[in-house]
Amino acid sequence: MEDCLIKSKPTISPKKVVIVDSQIAPLLTGYRKVDGGYEYWSKLENRMIFERDIERVVDKGGKLSLSNKNISNFSQISQWYTDLELSTITSLIIPNNKLRSFEGIEAFPNLEELDISFNLFDNPDLLQKTELASIDVVILKGNPFEQKISSEKIILSKNFVINSPPPCAECKCNRSPAMVENYGVLCKNCHASKKLKEAVEGISLYPQPSFIEQLFKSLGKLLEALGIKGTLIAIVIIYFLYVTKCG
Repeated sequence: MEDCLIKSKPTISPKKVVIVDSQIAPLLTGYRKVDGGYEYWSKLENRMIFERDIERVVDKGGKLSLSNKNISNFSQISQWYTDLELSTITSLIIPNNKLRSFEGIEAFPNLEELDISFNLFDNPDLLQKTELASIDVVILKGNPFEQKISSEKIILSKNFVINSPPPCAECKCNRSPAMVENYGVLCKNCHASKKLKEAVEGISLYPQPSFIEQLFKSLGKLLEALGIKGTLIAIVIIYFLYVTKCG
């Protein structure tokens, strides 16, 4: 068997952000995060400015791509990183390697995407491994067990991908059949971001005749976006906004 070709520590992609307002960006000499938003020094106004949000994440980072490296075991990757670094890896792209099993995958606790296309997996029973169930997208195409899955009409979990659905309409990432079913043209993360944005924008800070109705609708959207049935903290925040503006 050929030796693994990883000879130095591979780089995990970093988080990338841009300034939302393109007119602000040239004026910045630096900014800092503060409670409720950001502060920056405006050359134009010669003073500190407060904004609720001046950043937009264009790449959340956490991606590790290692194709054609003769990788035969996940430990050949994880051995290069601390546990903290491994916890930051959310996308592991390792096509065209020599993997035959999922031994060692438990070292990557926060994976959202795993691309193992064109490796040497030949037993569909391997897909029963517990750690795979929590990964949003697992790309399987090009492995020897693909033919067996097709001929025996094995029904796969909806996070497994052989024939890839269209990518996310927003961030262009890979999606699973489960995402198509649950989130339409978006991926899980973009759908959650959209719901959260709608919920926050729906909370008006100015009294209106329909303020109470709007308040509770926005609260419902916010709780849905957070994925919880109810939270005392959110209720207290909404109540505080209401009392402050209407009281």
